[in-house]
Amino acid sequence: MSATIMYTKLGWQCNANCIFCAVGGDSGTRELSTELVVQQLKLGRKYNATILTISGGEPTTRNDLTFLIQVARQLGYTKVHIQTNGRALRSEQYCRELLDAGVTKFLISLHGHTAMLHDQLTRARGSFGQTSRGIHNLAQAASPGLLQTNTTIVAHNYEYLPEIVAYLEKLGVTHINLSYVQPSGYARGIMAQLSPRMTDVAIRIRQVLRCPSVRTHVVIDGIPPCLLTEYHSLVRNQLYAPARLIGQHEEWRVYCVMSDYQVNDSGRSLKYPAVLKVSTCAVRV
Repeated sequence: MSATIMYTKLGWQCNANCIFCAVGGDSGTRELSTELVVQQLKLGRKYNATILTISGGEPTTRNDLTFLIQVARQLGYTKVHIQTNGRALRSEQYCRELLDAGVTKFLISLHGHTAMLHDQLTRARGSFGQTSRGIHNLAQAASPGLLQTNTTIVAHNYEYLPEIVAYLEKLGVTHINLSYVQPSGYARGIMAQLSPRMTDVAIRIRQVLRCPSVRTHVVIDGIPPCLLTEYHSLVRNQLYAPARLIGQHEEWRVYCVMSDYQVNDSGRSLKYPAVLKVSTCAVRV
C-alpha cells in the first residue's frame, strides 16, 4: 500500500528572494501559528499520513521548527522532510538540533557553482557560501538518503550544469535533482527571459551524465523524455490532478493531490503517494 504524504506550508516568509520563486507574488497569505500547524499535523494523521513534508517560504526562519518536528514524530510521522534553501544549516549546532528532533531528509536548493551566479538568482548576498556550508555539514552526517539537492534550470545557469553538478559532488552530495523552471510564482511573468531552449539544456545534461567522474544519482524534472531518450529512466515529469476535497473539519478543509511519475521505458505510469494539503478559509492550498 502506498504511503500518504502530509504537505504543510508554514508560511511565505523567506530569507531569499529567488527570481523564479514558485510562490513569489502570492497575496492574501500569512504565516501559520504554531497552534495551527500542530492542528494540521494532527489532521494529517487522522487521514493516515506517515510522511511529513515541510516547506515555505523558508521553514528555517521560524523559531518553532524544531518543536514542530518533535511534535510530528510524537504524533507518529515516520519520516519528516524539509524543503529549504539551507542557509541556516551553516550552523553545525542547528543541523544537529534538527536531526535530533527527527528530520529524515533535507532537500536543499543550490542554483549555481559560484557566489556570483547563485546569489544573482536568489537575490540574497552571501547565500551561496551559507548554503554551501549547510550542504557540507549535512553531507558529513553520512546518513543514506538524508541529503538531496535541487537546482532550478534557467537561462542564467543551464550552461554551467556540469560545473554545478561537479561542485555539489565535491561537497559530498550523492542525489541531485535538476528541475526545469516552471511557470508559477515570480517566474510566471518572465518565463520568456528565464526559459532556455530545452534542446540546449538536454545537451548540457548529456555532458553531465557522460562525465565518468559523476558518481551521484541525477534526476531530471520537466524535460521531455524524447530529448534524452538514452537517459529516459532518469527523467520524470510529475503530473498533478486538480486538488480534490476529501474532508472538512470545522474550519479546516482537507485536499488530496494525486501525482503520477511517467515511466518512459515501459510507457506506463507509477502512482506517486497521495499528497494531503490542509487549509482554512484564510489560507490557500
